[in-house]
Amino acid sequence: MPVAALQDDSRAVVRRFFAELWNKGDLSLADELVDIDAVNHDPAGPALGMGPEATKRLVTIYRKAFPDLILQTEHLIADKDTVAIRWVLSGTHQGEFFGAAPTGKPVQLDGISILQIHRGKIAEVFTHWDTLGLIRQMGREETPT
Repeated sequence: MPVAALQDDSRAVVRRFFAELWNKGDLSLADELVDIDAVNHDPAGPALGMGPEATKRLVTIYRKAFPDLILQTEHLIADKDTVAIRWVLSGTHQGEFFGAAPTGKPVQLDGISILQIHRGKIAEVFTHWDTLGLIRQMGREETPT
């Protein structure tokens, strides 16, 4: 497959991952877009295992806490089967989130994810985001230890 076509395919997978799975909450897409052995590296996130089922659990945790969650793509860059994306999450804290009771407060934070695409599916994700900013916006001043 030519490099340009591979990059376009990789971009399309990542766009659907954010627009349809995360933003719309269409969990059925995890089976289509996420490899069975996919690994999510997020030092601030929970260890939920691997693959589509872990992705469904992660999306569910966030969408229950922030039902109006939107991940807006700010930058998306592809190099063959690797896609880097800078995103901004916004939503309202309306459900329990890792022990934090709902506050009703709006939140906004930035993050960067680098996704490795293999055979048309997400095989690995590396994510870093403004965890402390989220904690503060939810009205919790303590910092993680």
